[in-house]
Amino acid sequence: MQTATVSSICRFEHRSLLVFVFLFGALGSTLAASRIVVLALRYKNYQSEKVAWQLLTPLHGGVLAVVGLYVVLGGLLAMVRSPAVGPEFGFFVGGFAFIVGFSSELFVKRLIRATEALFGEQEDRSVDAVSHDPHD
Repeated sequence: MQTATVSSICRFEHRSLLVFVFLFGALGSTLAASRIVVLALRYKNYQSEKVAWQLLTPLHGGVLAVVGLYVVLGGLLAMVRSPAVGPEFGFFVGGFAFIVGFSSELFVKRLIRATEALFGEQEDRSVDAVSHDPHD
């Protein structure tokens, strides 16, 4: 029953839901990034070459929040039990999106573990193996 209701919401209010989730994810990642900037300034360790990272962090958090919502509501990643669709469902979605944005690095690690559980681990083609030049 809950799945049918969620799919109805996604069908009729899909854009509004995506915008809501994206904004809360972006808000969470912006808060996390701004905290790092404030600490760097406080300890006089700010590096201006990280401006691109600071500008892209909200986009990264927003996109991950949208993906995270689909993954959790789709049942591919069991992190929490979402409430039934109702007044408290918006609080769940907003809170979940904010947490995903705020802790995006941890969420990416969780996604990698879920991907490995579904498709198996990458043994030969790891990121380190791909990034190194074989002629060195």
